[in-house]
Amino acid sequence: MEYRPEIIIHITDKITEVLKPEMTVLEFDIDNSCRTCDVGSWCYSVRSNARNPNHKSRSVAKESIVKDRLKYVERIIEGLRASTYNQATVYSHAGKIARFIDFADSKGMSLSNDKDWIESVYSYYEHLVLSTRLADGTEGSLKERSASAELSL
Repeated sequence: MEYRPEIIIHITDKITEVLKPEMTVLEFDIDNSCRTCDVGSWCYSVRSNARNPNHKSRSVAKESIVKDRLKYVERIIEGLRASTYNQATVYSHAGKIARFIDFADSKGMSLSNDKDWIESVYSYYEHLVLSTRLADGTEGSLKERSASAELSL
């Protein structure tokens, strides 16, 4: 696992063009602090969950890049940047997308074509429904409200 070069784009920057989605990190100003979302890491099927204070990006296995996923991630980035919601809400939406992509990658789903994305959404929905059926306090259990919130964007 290694860190890749970062291209940091502030969420309010509507001018900068996303040329390298796999290097893009979105920056947000929330509650007088700067927060980042490493959207570029979504282009890789293997990435670390650990954050390093010296980097705004997550470390990735560079050989795990999914080339056919880049255009989808670029569309997601542009959708987040075009949002009219406040920065905290957009940041929250990005977190939900990140959890979905993390789930898909943990199940070996490539997210490299429309069919993969659709099947992954159905699989994620089923996963969330099953999580609501686990006993309270069980690892991975969710309240119905939380599961529903994960699906709302």
